[in-house]
Amino acid sequence: MSFRSKSHYKQHLSGHTNVEPFKCTICNKSFAGKSRLTRHLKSHSDVKEFKCSLCNKSFTHKFNLSQHLWSHSDQKEFKCSVCNKLFARKCYLSRHVCNNSNEKPL
Repeated sequence: MSFRSKSHYKQHLSGHTNVEPFKCTICNKSFAGKSRLTRHLKSHSDVKEFKCSLCNKSFTHKFNLSQHLWSHSDQKEFKCSVCNKLFARKCYLSRHVCNNSNEKPL
C-alpha cells in the first residue's frame, strides 16, 4: 500500500497492533487511532445528521445510512435455500439462516 504522508502510514500501522491508547471516557472502549475514537464518540451523541430521504430515519454515521438504504431497495439477490425468502444483503440472509437454525453467526 502507499500513503500520502508518514503520519497516514503510522496510523495504518497502528491498526495492525493490539495497542489501543485512545479510550472512550463514556464506555471505556479503546481504539488504535484518535480518528476512530472521534467517530465512536458520535455513537454516544443524540445528533444524527444523516437522514434517509425515504423514511426520515436518522443516523450518526453516513455509512449506516448507506447500509439502511438497502432496506428500501427492491433488489434482493440473496435467497434462503430453506424457505426461499429473498434478502437485499448477504449478511441479512446469514442472520436469517442462523436464526432459523439457532446457530451463532461467525
